Amino acid sequence: MHQQSIRSGSSASSLMLPCQAARVRLPWQQHRSHAAAAVCAREPAEASRQGGQQLPPLSSSAAAGSGIGRQPWLGGEQQVQLPKHQRLQQQLAQMQELQLELMQSLHQFDDRQQQQQQRQPAALPVGARAYDAAAAALSTQLKSAGSWQLALQLVQSYAQTAAAAQQQQQQPQTLVDAMKQLNPQHLSCFLSTLARLQLPAAAAAAAGAATTRRGTPHKHQHQQQQQQQQEEAEQFTQLVQSAFSEVLQQLPALQPREASSILWAACKLHQPPAAPQLKQLLAAMAQPALLATANAQDVSMALYAAAVLGLQVPEQQLEAMLAAAAAAIPSAAPQALANTLWAVATLQYRPSEAWLALLEERCCGLLQHQQQASQQRGNSGASSAAFSCKGLHQLLWSMAKLQWMPEQHFLELFWAASAAQLPHMTPHATSGILWAAASLEVTPPAPWLQAWLATMQQQLLQRRCNDQDVSNALWALVKLGVRPNDAWLAAAMDGSGAVLDGAGSQELSLLLWSWAKLGVRPQQAWMQGWLQAMGQRMGSYCAPALASSAYALALLRFRPPRAWCEQLVGESQRQMAAFGAQELACLTWALAVLRLRPDRAWLEDFQSQALSESGSFNGQELSLICWALARLGHRPPVAWLAALLHDGLELQGGLAGQSLVLLVQALARWDLPQLKEGGKYRVLLPRYWAASQQLLPRCSLYQLSVLWWARARLGCMPGSAWGEAFWAAATPALAAALHAAPGGVYGATRAAAELNMHSPQLVVGAAEQHAQLAPSGVRAARDALSLSPAIVGRLIWATGKMSRHVPAATFGLMLQAAQRVVPQCSFEGLTAMGLGLARMRRVAAAAAAAGRHAAATSVQGQQQGAGCVASTCQQAELWGPWFARSLQLLQQDPKVAAQLRLHQQHSQDRGDVHSGGGTASTVHLQGAAEQQQQQQQQRASIHSVDISLQLYIAAHFQLAPPAAWSRAMLAATSVTLQGMSLEQLSWVVWAVARLRLGPQLPPGWLAAVLVRISHVPVRPSGAAAAAMSRLGKSMWRLSCAECVQPQERQLWLLTARRWSTAHGMV
Repeated sequence: MHQQSIRSGSSASSLMLPCQAARVRLPWQQHRSHAAAAVCAREPAEASRQGGQQLPPLSSSAAAGSGIGRQPWLGGEQQVQLPKHQRLQQQLAQMQELQLELMQSLHQFDDRQQQQQQRQPAALPVGARAYDAAAAALSTQLKSAGSWQLALQLVQSYAQTAAAAQQQQQQPQTLVDAMKQLNPQHLSCFLSTLARLQLPAAAAAAAGAATTRRGTPHKHQHQQQQQQQQEEAEQFTQLVQSAFSEVLQQLPALQPREASSILWAACKLHQPPAAPQLKQLLAAMAQPALLATANAQDVSMALYAAAVLGLQVPEQQLEAMLAAAAAAIPSAAPQALANTLWAVATLQYRPSEAWLALLEERCCGLLQHQQQASQQRGNSGASSAAFSCKGLHQLLWSMAKLQWMPEQHFLELFWAASAAQLPHMTPHATSGILWAAASLEVTPPAPWLQAWLATMQQQLLQRRCNDQDVSNALWALVKLGVRPNDAWLAAAMDGSGAVLDGAGSQELSLLLWSWAKLGVRPQQAWMQGWLQAMGQRMGSYCAPALASSAYALALLRFRPPRAWCEQLVGESQRQMAAFGAQELACLTWALAVLRLRPDRAWLEDFQSQALSESGSFNGQELSLICWALARLGHRPPVAWLAALLHDGLELQGGLAGQSLVLLVQALARWDLPQLKEGGKYRVLLPRYWAASQQLLPRCSLYQLSVLWWARARLGCMPGSAWGEAFWAAATPALAAALHAAPGGVYGATRAAAELNMHSPQLVVGAAEQHAQLAPSGVRAARDALSLSPAIVGRLIWATGKMSRHVPAATFGLMLQAAQRVVPQCSFEGLTAMGLGLARMRRVAAAAAAAGRHAAATSVQGQQQGAGCVASTCQQAELWGPWFARSLQLLQQDPKVAAQLRLHQQHSQDRGDVHSGGGTASTVHLQGAAEQQQQQQQQRASIHSVDISLQLYIAAHFQLAPPAAWSRAMLAATSVTLQGMSLEQLSWVVWAVARLRLGPQLPPGWLAAVLVRISHVPVRPSGAAAAAMSRLGKSMWRLSCAECVQPQERQLWLLTARRWSTAHGMV
């Protein structure tokens, strides 16, 4: 009825003359009409209490103005149809009569109020004046206002009327004067109306952008619109400031609901008042006198506003407000409970356990009631006693932020209530609930998860999710160990790609990290979009986001363009002081895996920051940093490394198996003399080895192989106790790996295992994903992966390097493992495996020769081991596949293949080369082909040291290699000739002579070798003398076999004479 009166009055005023419309103010008239009606309703009771004279009742016209009667001009039925101008004149007369009567009633009412105040002993403060009927009507009108401009007109009309009623000589001229006429209830209602009716900032910006994109035909008109919008914004801001200033003037008169409503309105405004003013209002709300009459909703609104506004609330005020909330919790509504808990969690304040238990008990009761009501109605329903979707999200999110684990009974009720609300939740609430569950490490029931996945998939397909929703959902799935189906992942990939442009830095890093952890490699277009978005926001990234992004790229094995990588490294150096221990470890690990070597300045800044954070490193972070630096080829200062190693010894609980493995692996690669016997820091390594002995029974075969290899490389010979513990752990692990069915797991993940040896659990995850193994097949996958060529090669090489006797049974298992992994070995792995077997044979032979002087039991064990080695090493089951794999790798190398074709062409065109010119021509062709191939391929996959060692292995065991392998090895020698040292060349010629490969030598091969020997810069030493002696004996054997041409013999004599003369050797 009231709104109908306003609309009718508006239509009537539009027909008035200008002079008449100026005298009759419609908002004020309607406001005073309600005031008069309210005065008449209270008069009998007031008259009886005061004993005064009762005011006369309002006339029928006044009642009509208040909307009580039915007047023709208010929409009632007419008895006589008058002409239009007569009806307007009649309505105008009635309105003027109503105005006069209402003014008389209000004057009488104000006189009576003044008389009552004069009889009181003390004057009331400004904010405590009584609410009159007009004030109550103003609050109602403000709540129903349709725009903030209309709300301002209502306030101005009331201010003028109030000033006139109080017989003030000067009418309100400014906003400040108008605000002084409002009481706290008016101010609360007015600010809430402004917060409700303000133009959203995002909508205004979008509207402006849309106008700019469309283009306005009249530029001047567009500028006027922008100027008008700016003036309205300034007027709105001034209005808010004036209202809030008056609030601070009336603080003593505020009631709890008014104070909380004003705070709530402030948090909803795009431009809230200043923080000091808000803190002053919050302090008034926290007064004991005010909190004594506050209910749960009042406290909830105040705390919610403080959390949204980011106020720093003193702990004393928080405790006072929470105490008031605790008293009202038994009768609190669900939304009040959710808002209170959310505000406390956002303010990073943890209440007492008693307070939390009281709130949890109330929540359980409400959730149980909600479940029962939902079962009776058959649907979720909407009730004031039920938690909304937002409330359920706030509850679990707050518990996760407070790290408060609720009882199982609460979780059961929560899953049941939230399952019914899942289809109605927003994407923010849907993803937030699972994020909270993952943070609490609570796995929801399987039916709930299925419903959640279906709801989230639908929201992703509808493009309703923003960057935070998608990143939170993926992060939660990773933490809970839940892998959705391909359809869900495709929808998430599409949804995440759509939000890359507007995503924040943290969301971008979480998205890529989640995909990497889920084992899903995004498509090239997605990665390009991510790199572009990341590059644009690189300057705004924080240190954790930078480290997480680099870590995810390393997990995906995706190396960005060079310019992007330089930007990442430069930004990380700029923020190096903000990196913590975890960020430093993740960043260096990522750079090492992606093979991005920073410059010296970056490494120096990194070492300085790592040294300042050395006390906060855990075992994993310390080992990752050392492993990464070693892989990057950077050798840090020994003092810096010793400081980190000393801190690692002081870690509580010591180092875990994997951390210790990575650490000793890095130390073995550095091979620092200061850490060995006689060095300055020689006391550090023995303490690590002593700690590793306790971990041996729990180590995997991979970890055992790295520990064994590191001891051999560092020259730390194990004691008898450590050795016995090692073989006791390695023998069953090797046997279990051999008996496991490998299937196709290793072939699918061999490359991943080689690249990710530091983290075998990720390799196993990739293997399970590729082979689609059931849970029962996880152990088999791990055992199959433990038989990698790197593991077997390290075991055999280290055993031969340390000249250690191997139990016969263990040695047999090692040979079986070598036979199984040979087809997947690299060229370097074949070399290490063969070299280890050769050394083990030599050790076994020496032990057998010395067995006559040892005890009988020892002699028997050593002879048994030596016999095992001597018999097994000759088996073709091992060396046949070994030669075949080596030949396959040689043929796959483009340089060796080209040189092999060149040798074959010369063999077909010409026979043996007997002239010097032919030799020189062949050597010249080889050099030209070598230079051309070096330009095409910077790094050869076949190294000279491996070629010389493999020839040595074949000659040492006196094997009969296939002719194709011999020809390929000779071609590989020609390719790598320029990179060989004198010792390597001597072993190559020695192996050729011992294997009787002289007749197979290609034309000019020996001459090229001798020319290279004559140009190798060598310092006089015992090793150089031994190499030249080895060359002399080998040349004598080749000469006896008639494989040396006269020109080659003369070249060797000149080289030997020149070398012996220069170095004083015979």
